[in-house]
Amino acid sequence: MNNIKIIFSIESGEKIDLDKLKSQIFYLSKISTKEKYFEKLEETIEFFDSDKKIYRYIFKVGYPVILFEKGIFQILNIIDKLSRFLEGYKIKVVDLEIPEPFLSKLKDKSVKSFLSEKKGPVISFVPNKYYGLNSYEYSSEIYELFRNGAEFVVEDTVFDGNFLISFEDRLKLGIDLISDLKKDDVVFPYYIPSVSGSIKDVLEKIDRLNESYLAGFNISLTPFGIEVIRYITEISNKSVFVTVNPIYFSSITLSVVAKLLKLAGVSVVNIELDGSLETLKKQINKVVEINEILTEGKDNSDNPVLMITGSFLFDEILMLYKEIGNNLIINLQGSPDEHPDGYINGVKALAKFGKILQENLDLKETIKSDHNLKKFLEHMKKLDI
Repeated sequence: MNNIKIIFSIESGEKIDLDKLKSQIFYLSKISTKEKYFEKLEETIEFFDSDKKIYRYIFKVGYPVILFEKGIFQILNIIDKLSRFLEGYKIKVVDLEIPEPFLSKLKDKSVKSFLSEKKGPVISFVPNKYYGLNSYEYSSEIYELFRNGAEFVVEDTVFDGNFLISFEDRLKLGIDLISDLKKDDVVFPYYIPSVSGSIKDVLEKIDRLNESYLAGFNISLTPFGIEVIRYITEISNKSVFVTVNPIYFSSITLSVVAKLLKLAGVSVVNIELDGSLETLKKQINKVVEINEILTEGKDNSDNPVLMITGSFLFDEILMLYKEIGNNLIINLQGSPDEHPDGYINGVKALAKFGKILQENLDLKETIKSDHNLKKFLEHMKKLDI
């Protein structure tokens, strides 16, 4: 029988009664306790110091596919029950194994057309200012971003209602952008507004977006959850960007979150990270693993694209590009402010740096004629990058 397998890790300060644990798992999962559904249970012991030992149990439970006919996200119900009711244990879902026949039935959306002609990562920008601006001032900022080299502008999910700039005004901005900037021979402006509010509000906004020429929208995984995201991808004809903040996931690894978002059919998985180089060095292996999960498969043309958001500058952009490659959106938040001549000059310089990577240009030759980029590199002491 084809099973969907969930791999758990449980840690306890005391040795666990495995028979009791096994019965609890089956009871909470609401499935038969037949032995064939319980595939593997391994026990290891780890010693952290001479006085304290931690028992760590890694086990794989196979659940029959029939349990998930109404949706893969029954998995979340199992995870939730185990996390809440197995008291006294530190439990974490570390992996999923899903049969290929089940995967082939799932619908994915793609943002590959955004990157089809790119030979390097797309550089995106988060609007720098929104507090205290009126609609006209905010529109002017977005226009300036595109006119100075931005390929994508992705709004932060802080737009959690209309207390900043209303969704209606931002939707009108996006529609005007497309008509106005095309007249100025600016590349198609991939303006990605954020969508938030109650579920009712979000669904109404998506209806409006479906009728527009905008390419997509950005929505936070929390508080909506993967089941709602899955529904949103079904009803939307746009590219769905889903923002994930790692701090909200303690009982499930980011790699499992990435698998579930892929199954949900999202277009872009946006991981928010600390922008410092030292932090990125510590996290880069996990980022690479997430990208491998998103792109794996015989035909990855419909797979989600990875977007990494943070206050990244030249070193971090290069690291992400070298470790992950072309199939990547690097979303810069606050980075242009580091330019000695201000934000817009920072946008110009970082957008040009992205072009150098995309077109495989020689940096030293390019900065001979681009004094703005040279000045930024000099300021950051990165002329030898």
